[in-house]
Parts: sequence; C-alpha cells; structure tokens
Amino acid sequence: MKKIISLLVAAGWYLAIVFTVLGQDTTPRGPSEWTGRNWLGFCILISAFILAIIGIYRLAMSGEGEREGEGERNDE
Repeated sequence: MKKIISLLVAAGWYLAIVFTVLGQDTTPRGPSEWTGRNWLGFCILISAFILAIIGIYRLAMSGEGEREGEGERNDE
C-alpha cells in the first residue's frame, strides 16, 4: 500500500511540474526584461552551484591526507 501511495504522490508532483512548465510563456527574454524575482532566483542558483563546487572540493581534499599516511611505515 505504501508503494502505491508513493507512486501516486510522485505522479502528482510530476503532473504539477509538467503543467506548471507548459503553462509558462515561452517567448525568450533577455536579462534586460527580468524582474527582481528572476534575478533573485538566478543568484540563488549560482550560489548553490558555487557551494556545491566548494563542497566537492573539500570532500576531495579531506581524503588526501589519509592516502599519504598509508604508504609510510616505521620499521623500528
């Protein structure tokens, strides 16, 4: 029963997204015609992208110190 409910919820979200996209005006507009809401969304998306890049970089650099210590051994 849970699978059916989750499938119906997913289908509902999908239809909501599709109808929202199809209901929008598709004429191309340049940045000169953007409203404050458009610019705010643009800035939020760019900020999220930059934060994702920083997060990936930090995640990649956190494991680098562990690899250097693995190859070194003290034979005393």
